Amino acid sequence: MGMMRGIRKNIKGIYWIVVVMVTVSFILWGTRIGGGGGPKYAGAVFGKKVSMKEFRRQWLAARERAIQYQHMTGRVIPADLIEALTWERIVKLREAERLGVVVTTREVKDRISNMFSTDEGFNET
Repeated sequence: MGMMRGIRKNIKGIYWIVVVMVTVSFILWGTRIGGGGGPKYAGAVFGKKVSMKEFRRQWLAARERAIQYQHMTGRVIPADLIEALTWERIVKLREAERLGVVVTTREVKDRISNMFSTDEGFNET
């Protein structure tokens, strides 16, 4: 009974201690996540750094392909394989860039129409 009376008497102080601890925790966590202490580069390919932004963009594309694969086959691609596929995408893109490979809009349209064409033809609209 005496302990409860002590807690009730000091409840404002306890609340303030909790509020300060939570606030400090969020501030420290936020600066770490917001770029204060995190890596600026995911790695390097052919001696050139790969930014976290580029890696994230390619990871999202690889994940999307994994989701499509799962819908088609019912098999799940594990996260570590998605990361490996991401690096493979980055390597292929950098190699194509190094070789000067250029894909025209017409080539993309032709490829897509071949993928989705039917006996009735392909409607570009």
